[in-house]
Amino acid sequence: MRNIIFNELEKIEIAVRTKLSLVYSVAANDSWWFKSEEIYKKGIESYEKLMENIKTDVKRSNEDFLKHYKKKYSSPETPPSWMTLEVVSFGTLSHLYEMLKNTKEKRQIARAFGIGDEDVFANWLHAFSNLRNNCAHHNRIWNRRFIINMQLPYNTTNPFIAKNDLKQLKRNKIFVLLSAIKYIADILSPGNSFKKNLILLLNDKHRLLTLKEMGFPADWQKLPVWEN
Repeated sequence: MRNIIFNELEKIEIAVRTKLSLVYSVAANDSWWFKSEEIYKKGIESYEKLMENIKTDVKRSNEDFLKHYKKKYSSPETPPSWMTLEVVSFGTLSHLYEMLKNTKEKRQIARAFGIGDEDVFANWLHAFSNLRNNCAHHNRIWNRRFIINMQLPYNTTNPFIAKNDLKQLKRNKIFVLLSAIKYIADILSPGNSFKKNLILLLNDKHRLLTLKEMGFPADWQKLPVWEN
């Protein structure tokens, strides 16, 4: 299951990096927009801490395009956003998005992934980042109670889960995360194999997984997001 999840989260992560860099670079007409303290909320996390995390992630990277930048330019120390956001961790990326002020640009990014509320999308990114880290460290995930409770939206661009069904779900179990991943995967890549691969795993007669412990409701495949 970790491999199936990791593969989809990687695609989501790349798409978010690309969209975030493009939207804000165009809006600000500045490839270093992320360094402007004015675009961030106050009190969520310090601006200085975010900049420190970004610099740490950039320094840690061995990408050739960063080596070329450092060799050719001495200033600014941090490369433009299309380079920088390519190498920051998913955790740093999710915190950056969360810290941004609620503007039309932030909403535009959320809506590109089928979510009308930018705060809900920030929550999803944070939960995805946490899940990715658990997968990367080979932690048990199938019956884990995750530290981040998913915010489940009532209004989405595409069919997700009906309001009455949302109320029955355990928001700290893997099923809601899988549902969110499936929702975005269908937007990014219609006809993807995420559901097919998951069902093959769940139907494996040798599996130790139990649907109840993963937070799966009865008739889960009849929920709108899982029907296709």
